[in-house]
Amino acid sequence: MTVTVICVVGVVVLGVIALVGAWSVASPASAGARDADARRRRTWVTQHPTEVNSGDIHAALVVAGLPRAEAAQLVARARELGVKPFTMWLWIQQHGADALQVVVGADLGHAELLGHLGAGTVPDLQELRVFARLNGYDLPETRLTARTAPGAAGASAAAAMPQVLPVGGLPAPVRPASEDVLAALDFTVDDDGLAA
Repeated sequence: MTVTVICVVGVVVLGVIALVGAWSVASPASAGARDADARRRRTWVTQHPTEVNSGDIHAALVVAGLPRAEAAQLVARARELGVKPFTMWLWIQQHGADALQVVVGADLGHAELLGHLGAGTVPDLQELRVFARLNGYDLPETRLTARTAPGAAGASAAAAMPQVLPVGGLPAPVRPASEDVLAALDFTVDDDGLAA
């Protein structure tokens, strides 16, 4: 009988240990642990931006001041439009979270965002804001920051971009070379002005 009692007590002790272990694993992390995990993830993404995911974008939007529900809606809409998390990450880094909300709200797709990122430009956010509002996004005017406003200092590289020319256009009028210059270069010119 003593062996039976010892076995029963051993099973009970093992059961209690298993329950305590399962409870500790299943209990939610403290706020401090969650904050530490979030800081570690932000550091990792900053060092390895190609590893960014939709959760990182959501977190960046919330840190930038968007309410959680709006951030979730923005990430879901961007996913529907085919905008990759890495592209959204680059957009947030270069133009800000509010600009990302405007362009995604206006249904700009992945290729359009990449085009602007590659050219270092910002689309007309005031114009896109109209389309975003028509699509049901509530975008208060105060959310557009000076850094993303078209024409603002530091908003984009648009000021440094060369003049857009018509197809086949040249940046400056091309004057035909004078006969003196052609003679010095040992060219002869026919009646049509072509070098012979």
